[in-house]
Amino acid sequence: MMAGRRCPECGERLGSDSLTCPKCYAEVPREPSVQRPKRGEGRPKRKFAGVVVLLAIIPAFFGVLGLGQIFRNPRGKRGYCFLVAGLAVFVPFAALFVIMLNSGLLSAIFLFLADAVLFVIYLSAALAALLDAMFGSVFKALKF
Repeated sequence: MMAGRRCPECGERLGSDSLTCPKCYAEVPREPSVQRPKRGEGRPKRKFAGVVVLLAIIPAFFGVLGLGQIFRNPRGKRGYCFLVAGLAVFVPFAALFVIMLNSGLLSAIFLFLADAVLFVIYLSAALAALLDAMFGSVFKALKF
């Protein structure tokens, strides 16, 4: 008999080969067999922090956010959400900038104000993407 193995229903001591309890006839779970992780499983691969930071900073100048998160976790949603959000703000920002350069003075002033708002939104999204890539979460970085 094995001293550590007991029936989950009545607490009776069980033999190592028992499938049911001899007292209450309850089914006894088998001991989990020790399985070795398959190749490629087990410890997660450590991604290079420098590469993650570079992928979060350099493409942001071209309207591409979230590559750092995608590099860290290709199956995660956050990187792709940053990518879509970054493009959704950067494309109108760039278009307004080009229109502003080719317009008159009064319309250029109004377009500049709209472009400045889009720039602040994009800059905050880029900073959030960088913090998320470095720390795994914006909230961890800002200690919320």
